[in-house]
Amino acid sequence: MRKWKVSFISLVALIVLPWNGAMLLASDADAAAEKKHKDKYVELVVSILRSHVIALRDLTANEIKYSDNVARHAIGIKQTWDMLGPMDWHALEAKRLQKKKEGGNAIILQQKDFDKMVDNSLTRVDRLRQSAHRWIRDNDRDAFMKDLDSMMQSCKDCHSLMPKNTAPAVWKGLKGKL
Repeated sequence: MRKWKVSFISLVALIVLPWNGAMLLASDADAAAEKKHKDKYVELVVSILRSHVIALRDLTANEIKYSDNVARHAIGIKQTWDMLGPMDWHALEAKRLQKKKEGGNAIILQQKDFDKMVDNSLTRVDRLRQSAHRWIRDNDRDAFMKDLDSMMQSCKDCHSLMPKNTAPAVWKGLKGKL
């Protein structure tokens, strides 16, 4: 009976241990697939932000039939911003800020510093939305463009601190101040 017990335990071990190893490999593959999927989603959301900004620059360049859509695009920026949770993806990357070197000195930011930058960006997104309504009412393109550039700069301020290839270059290639 004892030999049978040992053999049975050995048989179970032969079946269970490789299965557990396969499960660990599968969970690593699942985690990598999930990260890839999440990164693609974030890139998509960022492309929506870019599209709104391109449309705003276009609509304010010349008065056209659709120029009143500046307010809708500014609202779209706020709604798109909120799609990121807000900024849950960025919060994960914030921990990497300490790894970036600038001039030989490590940038040391605490989560509270990062939260302050996120709040600053959100304030500028809200200001842009308000400015779009004033642009329609007063046709003050300069004030609106100043707020648009300010909002874009707030994104760049944070992203520029992150290690290369960890945050999308949101405004890269767009014409304008940035």
